[in-house]
Amino acid sequence: VDIAICEFGARKPGDIEQLVDIASPSIGILTGVGEAHLEYFRDKEELARTKFAVFSSGAQSVCSAADTWSRMLAAEAELDASTLWVRLLGDPVMSGIMLEAGGVRDEQVAITFGASHAFATWALPGLHNLRNALLAAGAGILAGLSLEEALGAFGRLRLPAGRFESHILASGATLVYDAYNASPSSMLASLQTFAAMPAARHIAVLGSMAELGDQAAHMHRELGAAAGCLGLDELYCGGPFAAELAAGARAAGMHAVHTFASNDEISENLLRAVRLGDCILLKGSRVQKMEQILQRLAAPGMLAS
Repeated sequence: VDIAICEFGARKPGDIEQLVDIASPSIGILTGVGEAHLEYFRDKEELARTKFAVFSSGAQSVCSAADTWSRMLAAEAELDASTLWVRLLGDPVMSGIMLEAGGVRDEQVAITFGASHAFATWALPGLHNLRNALLAAGAGILAGLSLEEALGAFGRLRLPAGRFESHILASGATLVYDAYNASPSSMLASLQTFAAMPAARHIAVLGSMAELGDQAAHMHRELGAAAGCLGLDELYCGGPFAAELAAGARAAGMHAVHTFASNDEISENLLRAVRLGDCILLKGSRVQKMEQILQRLAAPGMLAS
């Protein structure tokens, strides 16, 4: 085996450092510091430092220029100049090596790495997915690939099940199922991508998020406020923090906001309300079982033939 690729996860402080001791990575990628599993950490800084330990054995570092914690901890560790930074339009310009992407147009994106330039095919939804793909490409470059080789698979990338799946319903509406899991960061990225899709109406169905600890209510209100600013036509809120999601959206000026006690209730309302040209997003944590709504709306006979 020439290269082994390992995914490290953490549910408590020290987990990443322990995995580094086992695997001794030569290249490390920190995709970013979000809020997943935050309830198991004292605060977001402890979570960030736990993740940044992926570089504790001297691994070459690949980070996102968009991530505040990556920038801060890299500077603190004096790694900012040696890190390979992935940068999209609008991200901060870094002092280290940069792998940069321009805007996506006609499923093509221009990529720059130092003096090298290339075009890559890019058909996946969401700039967050492009950023993640570039982080992987950056690791490939550090492992010895040319820019063209590192970008070669971009056109063949497909999202796994539960990640922004698109279903055309018999009503003529489009259903987007993006409920593999959810955190505030992934919810916002999904909502922004969804809001940019062409549709007669945008109806977002949000389940509650799990494992956020004592920040849960606040983070749901914040997410609701963000959703309320995206120009959505309707917002359906479910789960134990439905009221907080709805309160945030209403505080942001959104009026068509609804809370529901169960997935069955959400499904029944959607079946009555959805019509030709609508686009519906299903997004929530696994514990919310958003697939129950998918199964009702995309049942046999409910999909376009």
